[in-house]
Amino acid sequence: MRCAPSLAVLVLIASSSVQAQTVTEPAISKVVEQVRVDADYLTKRLTWDKDVDLDRVRQFGLALTAMNLVQQQVSSTRYGAVANTSPEDLPANDEEALSRGIGICGNQVSVFLNIATRVGLEARSLEFYWPDEADVRHSHIAAEVKISGKWAFFDVTWGTYFRRDPTASGQASLLEILSFDEAKAVPDRAAHAVTNESELSFRLQLINSLDPFDYFTKADGYLRGKSGDIALAAPQSNGGAWVYSPDGVPNHIGVSADYSTSHVGNASVGLRAAAHVVHGRIDEIGRGCVGSNVLVAAVNGREAVNEIVSPGTEKDFDLPDGVAAGDTITLSIRPKSDGATCVLVYKQIILSDRSS
Repeated sequence: MRCAPSLAVLVLIASSSVQAQTVTEPAISKVVEQVRVDADYLTKRLTWDKDVDLDRVRQFGLALTAMNLVQQQVSSTRYGAVANTSPEDLPANDEEALSRGIGICGNQVSVFLNIATRVGLEARSLEFYWPDEADVRHSHIAAEVKISGKWAFFDVTWGTYFRRDPTASGQASLLEILSFDEAKAVPDRAAHAVTNESELSFRLQLINSLDPFDYFTKADGYLRGKSGDIALAAPQSNGGAWVYSPDGVPNHIGVSADYSTSHVGNASVGLRAAAHVVHGRIDEIGRGCVGSNVLVAAVNGREAVNEIVSPGTEKDFDLPDGVAAGDTITLSIRPKSDGATCVLVYKQIILSDRSS
């Protein structure tokens, strides 16, 4: 797996919202101050054309400086070296990743979002998942930042953003950054990319004939701000039952915090039925629920609604009638009342051709 995120889920026990980190983080605080100083210089000390929005300049400067500093100071190459020799010494949080200079894409984006939140930017993560030819799952994480009210995509690991018009030369055009969806849609994406190509990890990708941006075309599922649908790999058959494991993808259904931001996402899971099935079970690692919630199993516009009762270590659920081989079953959690939230963290999901 080239760039695996942490699959840990922040279980929301007492509230449906999350506050940004408040612990003492000297390394983070130092970089936050550097980001502010650089953005202030860019905004106030350089001469800008009259048609340039200085708020846009500042927001762009904050995001770009944060990306550059994180890419420079949180090394995925060094992470690989530590992972191969002493994996128990890998960083456990943003402060460790930054102060020790160790991290892959999940660490880098987490640190980036931490910094972005502290300097007043609205930002979110984008997580990408896809299988290779051997059905081994791969992943990558990047980020989007609101600049003048529009999302702008930043791949922190590869030090890259995408210009809207790569041929334009005016100052204002230099600040027009594509969102992920916009960058994905352009026919010649490489022409729009602005990349720190001398960074060692990026050079190693090219030396090994790898495409750092293959997630644009290969990802079969992604989470945006921890919200979205993640497909699980083909199941293992076990005598009338089919076992789905979350190998290389997030292992939860429902709400989780988007790293150190105040945003909370809601993830669903997709299961491709291998045969006619009528019943399911989630083998849980844990759950955190507030209020009244239901687990919804949806297939082709039909739904089966299942009550969630806490506490519990497993959750049996009914499926809509007529589920056939090849159908995709989407499992999601839906609140029944204001303020209700729930997350199920699971080991595996089992579908059966028997009713119980």
